[in-house]
This record gives sequence, structure tokens and C-alpha cells, in this order.
Amino acid sequence: MLRAKFNVSVRNLLRQFSSRSQEILLLPVWIDFLLLQIYIYCGHKKRGEGMPSKKIGRPPSDKPKSELIRVRADQEILSKLDACTEKLKTTRSDVIRKGIEKVYDELQK
Repeated sequence: MLRAKFNVSVRNLLRQFSSRSQEILLLPVWIDFLLLQIYIYCGHKKRGEGMPSKKIGRPPSDKPKSELIRVRADQEILSKLDACTEKLKTTRSDVIRKGIEKVYDELQK
């Protein structure tokens, strides 16, 4: 997009200056101005310079939780689940995971 704007601007300037011979002397000044604008728009740093070395955000998890399970539950189970989440100050998912771990440990005995 910048290149298109630049090409149009240069063409317009050349048309204006070619019709006015007395203003041709100002052409180098305009070209310097346009080159400065391109330098400012495109940046004067080399690729990768000034960029942070690490990405910003959450670090990757050791065990990503990418699988989704849908469970049907009645109102009584949901109220018990919500009571557990309030008491433990955690999420529904964490309570369900802890329950699965507990049942699995009991089965291993």
C-alpha cells in the first residue's frame, strides 16, 4: 500500500514539475522529502533489531489440556459441583479432574 501511495505521489509531483519549468529546481528537495518519509514509514532498523527475544504471553504448558469432554448433569450434581468450586476456590474443570484422579487412585489399590 505504501509503495502504491509512493508511486502515485511521485507521478503527481513529476507532472506538476514538468509543466512548470521554473520549479524544476525544487525537485531535489521534494525527492529528499519523499525519501525521508519512506525511511520513516519503512523503519530504519534491520529485520529483527529492537524486537524482544521472547514472545510475550503465557508460557507453554507442560501438559496442554486440548481435549474437551461434554458431560450431562442434572441440577443436583451441578449445585454440588458449584459448592465444591466455591469451597476449594477453583474451577469446575479442576474439581472434575481431581474427582477423576481420586476414582482412578482408588481403582489402582
